Amino acid sequence: MKRIFTILLSMLLLSAATCEASWLIFHKPEFRGKIVDIETLEPIEGAVVVAIYRKEEMAIADSVDIDIDAREALTDRNGEFIIPSYTTFINPFSWSIPVQFIIFKPGYYCTGPIGLENEFAGTKEYKIDIAADSNKGLKYRVLKTGVLMLAKVEGKDRIDSFDNAGKIWLLQEKFKSVTKSIEVFKKENSIIINIERQWRNK
Repeated sequence: MKRIFTILLSMLLLSAATCEASWLIFHKPEFRGKIVDIETLEPIEGAVVVAIYRKEEMAIADSVDIDIDAREALTDRNGEFIIPSYTTFINPFSWSIPVQFIIFKPGYYCTGPIGLENEFAGTKEYKIDIAADSNKGLKYRVLKTGVLMLAKVEGKDRIDSFDNAGKIWLLQEKFKSVTKSIEVFKKENSIIINIERQWRNK
């Protein structure tokens, strides 16, 4: 009986590991991408890329989305980054949902948490052009090859972009893996304070 139970459990875990919405085993692939300036196409070095791993869990009345971990990387001189694959266990009655990303570079538009799992995993089949919420004339572009093009921002748009990156602060309080991002966030905070002060004095 014990042997039968062990075989069944092994088959369940194996099938879960290969399922998009995994159960018990949570796995996400390696993510690779490149961040560039949307006008000059020059690589953006030192941009923060935070991957937020999430699951959906059954609750009494409905299901809820839960952040279970986060990993980060900084883009290199070529604007490129790599976040290694991630595997952990999740409890029954929960399943994986798409990874969200925060891409933040002071002086550039930040979307806030955005679903780019397929783009950075290399499985996207088309490109996306999107207008920013704060300024409809300001766009960022996502290529199917994992290239994200960001527009430069200033004034109110820079303040809005900083607000969009605000979840970085919450993530560093919850996950010890978020350290580089918070340093960039804190430096930008002092700049934003000065921008807001100038706006009030106008």
